[in-house]
Amino acid sequence: MAENLSVPATGDKKEKYEALVPQISALIGKENDFMANLANTAAALHQCFGFFWVGFYLVKGDELVLAPFQGPVACTRIKRGKGVCGKAWETAETVIVPDVDQFPGHIACNADSKSEIVVPMVDEGHVIGVLDIDSNRLNAFDQSDKRYLEQICEMIVSIRRTQRFVPTWQIIQNPNALLRRSRRFWKDIENKFKEAQLNYLPHVTSTVAEAKELIIGLCKKGERHFVLLGGDGTLNSFINAVMQSSVNPSEVYAALIPLGTGNDWCRSHGYSNRYLDAVDALIQGHFACHDVGLVETIVDDQVIDVRYFVNIAGFGFDGAVIFNANKKSYRFFNKQLYLINLLKTLIAYRSQEITLKSLDFTITKAIFSMAVGICQYNGNGMRQCPDAIPDDGLFDVVVIDKVSVWKVLQNIKNLYKGAHVNKLKEVSVFRTANLDILSTPFIWGEVEGETLKTGHYRIRCLGSAIHLMVFKFPE
Repeated sequence: MAENLSVPATGDKKEKYEALVPQISALIGKENDFMANLANTAAALHQCFGFFWVGFYLVKGDELVLAPFQGPVACTRIKRGKGVCGKAWETAETVIVPDVDQFPGHIACNADSKSEIVVPMVDEGHVIGVLDIDSNRLNAFDQSDKRYLEQICEMIVSIRRTQRFVPTWQIIQNPNALLRRSRRFWKDIENKFKEAQLNYLPHVTSTVAEAKELIIGLCKKGERHFVLLGGDGTLNSFINAVMQSSVNPSEVYAALIPLGTGNDWCRSHGYSNRYLDAVDALIQGHFACHDVGLVETIVDDQVIDVRYFVNIAGFGFDGAVIFNANKKSYRFFNKQLYLINLLKTLIAYRSQEITLKSLDFTITKAIFSMAVGICQYNGNGMRQCPDAIPDDGLFDVVVIDKVSVWKVLQNIKNLYKGAHVNKLKEVSVFRTANLDILSTPFIWGEVEGETLKTGHYRIRCLGSAIHLMVFKFPE
């Protein structure tokens, strides 16, 4: 159609929307560029109704970032849950504010704004952005606006989904997974890809360093869709490569086909024991935003090491177990070997005094171990953080205070069940997005079976930082 709108100059709001919606549909229906469609939608609404401000914000990590708009200059970034836009994102529901001055926590981008409506754009259960409209009149929006604006947002998302390009999946194979037997399973996986007519390009790496270099290179070339054949170590290496590649991780989609001896991350997400079921989940597009943890090791006020994780970081006894295990080169590291190293470490290990700092508190006490969890399982099935939620923007921190060796042995079964948080008086649990661990001497730390460099630790949760394939999120 021509870039002209035909909307009644007179008439009520409903009549204008009824005339405008099909014209927006025609305007954006054949255009592949998402940003261009947002720009024309904002312009059409602004032209038709003369709103003070009309525009979009898109989800980027843990923030809403300004996208195409019509009106005065606006706030560029908005945190989840903050202001009207952040509230609509958090609740995934339309928010109507008759008087912005009466809205708790309202972000005043412009003093002339008097009332506001924000409509979330939801794609496959996840908010990808919001439509924000401001008026310079009080009480300018009602259920009629809500109905038609939600219809417009649904239309935008639907067009985006149907016109979404077909990606080429970069297959990252870990030849060391499953006692070097992972290649045997590749033929079955490849047949599934061919049956589903998925585009794919396989890559086989021989070392962790080679895999990291490959992934960083692919990200810099614009690749954003990956399939990982391996276990927890493969996923951990991938996450660290992506986060260090300088690309926006929220643009990345990754699916893990579990072929490792330890698949703790998969346990939190309801993965099937049959690895080909993961290929079916990939075909069906079961992806969700996932938090990423950042651990910085600090010595003499200098950051000497940076690691990322999507499962659990362990400190104190947990770190010492991994340190002792990594002294030897095992062909595989299953539950039995983990328990053997746990028992060997337990004999000589002693609790240590540390200081924990978050935005809400500072605590100094002797601890036996501490798990900082995005997900629930580590140690080949040990449910250390039983209530952790991978997309809430918070760590579940489970601290075990100084405790006797005998009591630890008595409660190993409870640790695997996740019952220790209720049955051990020495256990405390709290949630935070920021945590500092200070100790002298330094305590051991580990991430996904890799020992961290020792020092003070600064830990941050990067909310909804990357898209990972899941079967289900823990509730």
